[in-house]
Amino acid sequence: MPRRTHNRGVGFPKLVIPLLLFLFTHPLPAISKVYIDINAPSPRKAPLAVQDFIPMEEAAGGTEAFGEIKKELDVTLSGDINFSGLFNTIGKEAYLEEPSSGITSEKTNFRLWRAIGAEFLIKGGIKIKEKTLTVEFRLFDTIGEKELFARRYLSRPEGARQIAHRFSDDLMEL
Repeated sequence: MPRRTHNRGVGFPKLVIPLLLFLFTHPLPAISKVYIDINAPSPRKAPLAVQDFIPMEEAAGGTEAFGEIKKELDVTLSGDINFSGLFNTIGKEAYLEEPSSGITSEKTNFRLWRAIGAEFLIKGGIKIKEKTLTVEFRLFDTIGEKELFARRYLSRPEGARQIAHRFSDDLMEL
């Protein structure tokens, strides 16, 4: 009777190579938390409130210069946010908290912002000293009651529009 011999090494590569080819050509899905899915056909717009800017100290440039800069920042920032299509801006007539409460998280009543449906809040302060404009922005998560990020920008007073655009760019990179 002839004796059978088994070559066990020949079958193993025949199975492994197709398996490896399948794994490399069919990537497995990654699991991660998505805040805003820009690839969705119509993403849900996050409700956002932008509170009026306040003076960080007595405006050395005068109240007229402060008012003009405040308006320029507000118009530019609102335009950029609306253009992004990622946020639904809540009208200022719905706001329950006065801007004079301050721009820090300790001075923010998050309950009032949630009451009007805001999930995110932007607060800001303006300082005009000599020929330097300082604008500070803070973005808050009203549900988690925390500051997500803060930025301070320096420019000449006529650079308010560029400052608002730079903050908008930073906001979109989050």
